[in-house]
Amino acid sequence: MKPFAVLARRDAVYTIDLPKSLATHHMSYVERLSSPLRTEAELPGQPEQPVSEPVKKQSVGEQIETLLASAPHHEESSIAQAERRQMEILDADYKKEPLEEHVPDYLSESEQVDLLKLLTKFEPTVFSGKVGSWKGEPYEIPTKPNLVPYHGKPYPIPHSLLETTKKEIARLEKLKIIAKCERSPWAAPSFIIPKANKTVRTLCDLRRLNAQLDRHPWPLPKINELFRSIPRFVFVTVMDLNMGYYAIHLTLHSPFWEVHLVASTHNISTAPDHFQARIDKLLGDLPFVRCYLDDVLVVTETSFAEHLQQLKVVLLRLEGAGLTVNVKKCKFAAKEANYLGYRMTNEGISSQPEKIQAIQRISPPSNKKELHRFIGLVNYYRDVWPQRAHLPAPLTRLTSKLVPWEWSIEHQTAFDQLKASMQRSTLLHFPDYNLPFEVYTDASSYQLGGVVSQDGKPLAFYSRKLTAAQKNYSVMEQELLSIVEILKEFRTMLFGQRITVFTDHKNLSCSNFTSGRVMRWRLIIEEFGPIIRYIKGAVNTAADALSRLPQTTGHDDGDQECNVLHEQFYPLTHEQLAQAQHEDETLQTALAQKPQLFQSKSFGNYTVLQSKAGQLIIPVVLRSAVMNFYHESLLHPGMNRMFLTMSNAVYWPGIRRAVEAYVRVCATCQKWKRSPKQYGRLPEKIHGRERWTDVAVDEIGPYSYSDEPNAPKLYALTMIKLATHWIEIAPVPDATAKSAAMALDEFWLCRYPRPLRIVHDQGKEFFQEMLESYGVKSKPTTVKTPQANAVLERVHQVIGNMVRTNRLDQQLWTEVLPSVAFAIRATVHTTLCASPAQLVFQRDMIADTVFTAHWATIYSRQQRQTRRENERENRARLNHSYKVGDLVLLLKSIRNLPKLAQPTEGPFPITAVHSNDTLTVDRGNYEETINSRRVKPYFRDQA
Repeated sequence: MKPFAVLARRDAVYTIDLPKSLATHHMSYVERLSSPLRTEAELPGQPEQPVSEPVKKQSVGEQIETLLASAPHHEESSIAQAERRQMEILDADYKKEPLEEHVPDYLSESEQVDLLKLLTKFEPTVFSGKVGSWKGEPYEIPTKPNLVPYHGKPYPIPHSLLETTKKEIARLEKLKIIAKCERSPWAAPSFIIPKANKTVRTLCDLRRLNAQLDRHPWPLPKINELFRSIPRFVFVTVMDLNMGYYAIHLTLHSPFWEVHLVASTHNISTAPDHFQARIDKLLGDLPFVRCYLDDVLVVTETSFAEHLQQLKVVLLRLEGAGLTVNVKKCKFAAKEANYLGYRMTNEGISSQPEKIQAIQRISPPSNKKELHRFIGLVNYYRDVWPQRAHLPAPLTRLTSKLVPWEWSIEHQTAFDQLKASMQRSTLLHFPDYNLPFEVYTDASSYQLGGVVSQDGKPLAFYSRKLTAAQKNYSVMEQELLSIVEILKEFRTMLFGQRITVFTDHKNLSCSNFTSGRVMRWRLIIEEFGPIIRYIKGAVNTAADALSRLPQTTGHDDGDQECNVLHEQFYPLTHEQLAQAQHEDETLQTALAQKPQLFQSKSFGNYTVLQSKAGQLIIPVVLRSAVMNFYHESLLHPGMNRMFLTMSNAVYWPGIRRAVEAYVRVCATCQKWKRSPKQYGRLPEKIHGRERWTDVAVDEIGPYSYSDEPNAPKLYALTMIKLATHWIEIAPVPDATAKSAAMALDEFWLCRYPRPLRIVHDQGKEFFQEMLESYGVKSKPTTVKTPQANAVLERVHQVIGNMVRTNRLDQQLWTEVLPSVAFAIRATVHTTLCASPAQLVFQRDMIADTVFTAHWATIYSRQQRQTRRENERENRARLNHSYKVGDLVLLLKSIRNLPKLAQPTEGPFPITAVHSNDTLTVDRGNYEETINSRRVKPYFRDQA
């Protein structure tokens, strides 16, 4: 085959499913095997690839890498990274590293020799490049009783990754981490992804196994407390255990032993607990060692010789346990190093610059999932940047399930400020426990703030929002609460130390505590024994900035401009109005041509134009601000009320149309206000003339004859012939699909002529397969649209009344239903002017008299009645013509909706308009077909 060049967009390439490769910027078509430009999960709007069960406790370094890799990036950066990631996943390489290459150059020659001598001593064991084998008892995975094995289907492997996958499987088998087996009741799908260094990482989807494990939690160190426990060091060594989880072997009784998962894996949810417990027992008694899972830190406060001695102790213990170290990820005898995502120096800790740079490249999220990832990422570094409670607040509110997704200017501003604040992250110094601690606290009406420092150097920041109840505290209580909160937050660092608390609330410097709440707080404070000193607010700048972040700009009360149009806050001053009127060419032209329509009025040094009725003339540039002020301050009035209110004070040509247009596109009004008129008119319904062609089916219940919680729930399946209203009511034991299908088959399909169509709701009780087997066309109604099955909805009301009047508590459910069915069949229908029995059997069920049906008259009467009902319903409805691309709001059912809850969802774009009065809307993760009467149009501001 001759090579050929193709120019195509990546998204288009995915659409036509062509093979592709970026290696040579050409595409080769050979047996439809390819290496993708981007995975479908990385394309906008595409589903994500299957991932393994997220482990609650994993290496912090892995957490940071995962967050950065999964965060939304700018398009060009994202594409480039995706191309490189997909084009090559390198084979795992755990060969023995030359130790001399990892001896730092800044050490003296003698120090380099001594360090290399120590490392070489452990080269055959700890630095062998092999996977360790942890000596001791093998790990038995704790399972819940009645463990049920599962055998999952394998995930398909891309051809471009097939060879790498085979090599990795062979490597793991050679290392005796896995082993081949013939048969097993257990199987889980696996796949590979690239690590940060592009080498292969194997993941196993163990979600089904993890759901059956009986976890015994072991406390992992808190990252912030771990760093606070680190003293100011001279040398530090960072080591990463080589494939640490694989070093732990499983017992013969563990699940997956039968498939020869010989060693533990990080995909097992209980593995981090067990690993941390083992590493704590191995190294936890050494005061110069910090361990977080497989990341080991050796810290020395004194000399290089002391550091070598401490490092030797750690290496001896690792050797005795049978563990090995990945030299590539180690840093020996360093002056500064990266640990758990932070940058450590002998001065303190700060965020890693490369991580912050990666955060700066993140583009705004497009959905809540991406926003959760971004907040999780920045929150990891929250300890090294101040203002951590205020800045993310708008973003945090948007993640709530009760708040619909709508990315506004407020969110974009918070997003940008948050990234900018992280660029200015502060170096947090290590605490010196030989020196006293200084705690600066402050509180505002909405937030607490504080700083812990020594000699003016910050050790930790703290800020958080006040709860609704705490906002009602007195000023003194809020100030005292800020002291209590910061002492509790940094208890492990401050307890038992010399502490001076500085506050700008003078009353706190004395002991005049009275209320019960304040007395309890006083007892907490006295545990720490601090000295409380008063400091002027102008001096307490650090804590004050954390609690009083700028909300709006303006003058101080003493300098505030008083020349406003009304005593209350108004969107403009007389100066602004006079200047805008003078610069409005249209207004000046009208003034020159018809001066008799205007009058002037002086306000201090400014003269403004008014109408003859005394209304202020608003020029074009100020109209939007004035309408926004009235609409927001009057709590979103309707068009007429807002116009009448505004016309008392202001005027411009076309003000009514402007107000109507403004209110019409107000997002808050559209989403939150309930309108007396709904959209979507009922279409004209044509009644069929065939008597057995259409049957409606629905479930009724649950009924109960008692208010007791354990009273039995009673269900029935109702079936009605639409032409004659002949009904069958079948008792069913529950609302399951099996019960409904059996009742429909027994009570209708086996008794009467087979219908052509069955109308039903979209409940789970109806089997499409059963209807297809009978050759019956399924006609489901749209979700939450009872009008689509209106006949049965009305019959259900009648049945309920009959059951209640029949005293259900004195009769069995199965005895009541035949009586109800007889009553409905024998009773004359007001529209049909005949009973269902008369229409079906041509005889009366009670008097046994002959009845002759005049079907033409009956159909005509049905059609007239339906038309009258439609007209009555449509008088309260608004007509609207939808088209693809329009936005709509989905109306929530108000039956169980709280009165103050938002009555709509959305807006959602329309992707299809159907002839049966239904719409298909894109709800983000899926599309849904909805009756047009369950939505209302969402009007966008076209300005």
